[in-house]
Amino acid sequence: MERRKYKRVPQALPIRIYVGEVEQISEHRTADISEGGLFIRMKAPPQEGAIVDLEFRLGGAPAPIRARGRIVRSLLHEVIDGSPPGIGVQFTGLPRESRSRIRTVIERYSHERRSQVIELPQGFLEDVDAQIRSALEDQKPPARIDLEIRVRFPEEENFTGALAHTLGSDEIFVQSGTFWPMGTTVKLQVLVDGAKDWVFGEGAITRAVYSSGTAGTPPGPGVAVTLSPSSEELLETIASIAARAKNLAI
Repeated sequence: MERRKYKRVPQALPIRIYVGEVEQISEHRTADISEGGLFIRMKAPPQEGAIVDLEFRLGGAPAPIRARGRIVRSLLHEVIDGSPPGIGVQFTGLPRESRSRIRTVIERYSHERRSQVIELPQGFLEDVDAQIRSALEDQKPPARIDLEIRVRFPEEENFTGALAHTLGSDEIFVQSGTFWPMGTTVKLQVLVDGAKDWVFGEGAITRAVYSSGTAGTPPGPGVAVTLSPSSEELLETIASIAARAKNLAI
């Protein structure tokens, strides 16, 4: 697999894009950025190979960055690696000062991510889990649906398989050895009921989970991912399966 030359980080930035002399709708937003290029979300992307001029601001800076690039990837629909519709642009003309500004943003993002890693006392998560179990022991848990799932965390190149199941109507437990910061957005691919097609979705990590709290489910560590409203198809799929499981239990 080809490795990326530059590290990319998620950045949602308003951006103006010009193809030739024509300014496209300026309400596009980037999905990620690196020193070598960026990805722009677009519903009607231009073709690969087109030369584009770009204008965007980093971190609220008053002076915009202006760059020229070439479209190296054009996606009309979301694809298997989770990339949204849009274009991947490789910089072909980027002033040195602008490249330095982008590098600073990437380094700051990486530093902030590292600074959110917290060393927890031994046994802390087990104690919290026991308290949660005690508080919920009188409540009937929702029907659990085991999922065949692939997940992609930020800065990872590809999706990887994981043990997963539902925690509620819009929440999924994903087994993970890393406790990512709360609010981290992850991409999901779910295969349910032996279907042939994967259902795409995304969500934000809302809490760390030491264990699932249900018999027969692999213990954590893991994270609870709350699905975003944009994951409509995945939410509907889970709701449909939950309804069938409830009817079978009656």
